Amino acid sequence: MHAAFETKLDPEILVLANKVLGHLARSGGAMTVDEVERQEMAENASTVFNIHMLEFVDAIWVALRDPTLAVRGKAVEALRACLCVIRKRETRWCVQWYYRMFEATQDGLGRNAPIHSIHGSLLAVGELLRNTGEFMMSRYREVAEIVLRYLEHRDRLVRLSITSLLPRIAHFLCDQFVTNYLMICMNHILHVLKISSERASGFIVLGEIAGALDGELINCLPTISSHLRDAIAPRRGRPSLEALACVGNIAKAMGPIMEPHFRGLLDSMFSSGLSLTLVEALEQITESIPPLLPTIQNWLLEFISTILLRSHHLMPRQPASVSRGHITTVTPQVPELSGSALVQLALRTLAHFNFKGHDLIEFARESVVVYLEDRDGATRKDVALCCCKLVANSFSAISSTQFSPSRINRASGKRRHRVVEEVYF
Repeated sequence: MHAAFETKLDPEILVLANKVLGHLARSGGAMTVDEVERQEMAENASTVFNIHMLEFVDAIWVALRDPTLAVRGKAVEALRACLCVIRKRETRWCVQWYYRMFEATQDGLGRNAPIHSIHGSLLAVGELLRNTGEFMMSRYREVAEIVLRYLEHRDRLVRLSITSLLPRIAHFLCDQFVTNYLMICMNHILHVLKISSERASGFIVLGEIAGALDGELINCLPTISSHLRDAIAPRRGRPSLEALACVGNIAKAMGPIMEPHFRGLLDSMFSSGLSLTLVEALEQITESIPPLLPTIQNWLLEFISTILLRSHHLMPRQPASVSRGHITTVTPQVPELSGSALVQLALRTLAHFNFKGHDLIEFARESVVVYLEDRDGATRKDVALCCCKLVANSFSAISSTQFSPSRINRASGKRRHRVVEEVYF
């Protein structure tokens, strides 16, 4: 360990050595305090670290303003760990430490401060907003002025840091933000969405701000929807996963009011191809905007059917039928197949997405069970779990009518029996 810290040649080795030392400190070994790096100490030996809190608060700024981006990144992680220790211990010194840190951020934002100093100070402001509770409320105006000062800075890292601060100050004092800063900040975000190198961070921030403001973005929805459509189904390049996630976050934040805007986005969303981000966004939409559930179910079932059919080269046949709930015959535009990973995602989605109202037993028997012969063990496991889940769902669907047997229920029982036989035998 001593050799690793003395030579300091490889940053990756230093990170691993830090983690090892942190675990040793947590286990209570007979080590001297100086042997444990500050971040790992804060996370694993907070009682010992607390003795050196003042030393840390004074020393961390050297690393936060280091010209090397990787060093600043590790420094902000250490600062975060330190603030978590302060918050948990709630000592009478915590306000003094918070104040000292905030004053230090101001020092790094001086008129002639270099870019790395400004960037490190903005990172620190973000951690203070996140981890100091009510302390930053009385400094809200100062933070807002910092944001406005650097909103259009020439350096990309500074602009990205400012953009990432917007949801935090919006969440901190929502009413003040809406009254004084909403339009300025929204104009900035909409401008960011036009810059290809910064668009991803803009969509992330947009989704977070929607969650913080609880419906206040209603006047911006037409413009936001246009940006989302362009990013999800671009004329050139790859679809933006951040834009897909943003759709889900906005749906969760604003609810049914988004139905007319998002109904027109669904075709673009499905044209981007099946991905975990798409599935998560669709889950948020169906939970927050229930009228869109039947449409999304049908699109998604067609999507999954197409993937399973195309991926199983030994079974060239038509997609299986699904009882109740018509599936459109338009073939979705699926992306380049990525083998087992795509099939596994399709199977997991089929098992866990809300397909209430659809009896998928026959679909499972004709399109899913065939993958029990797949060479990939993980795929075979997902097939078995998927079939079990669909059988269980089928039982749940008829539980309300179990005392009034019908021809349909008897037919469903036979189909379940055939699926169980194929899975287990």
